[in-house]
Amino acid sequence: MARAVFFHVSSPDCVNAEQSLLGLLDNSKCDVEMVNICQNRDRIIEAMQLGVKRVPALVIDKNVLHINSGPTIETAKI
Repeated sequence: MARAVFFHVSSPDCVNAEQSLLGLLDNSKCDVEMVNICQNRDRIIEAMQLGVKRVPALVIDKNVLHINSGPTIETAKI
């Protein structure tokens, strides 16, 4: 089964992207995890190690898909 992690902050763009993705991803084929890095600051390092440069971003089996042009992961660390 594929693993997908959606890293985001609580911005309106991130919330809209999260809602859109939830409706598109098939939970029977993909284990989906939503991670708000503002609430789970310990996951920022993981996101960076996976190659996340901006949020929102979807990581599927280590392939990073950046969605629109939200804040950088460095900004989210502050």
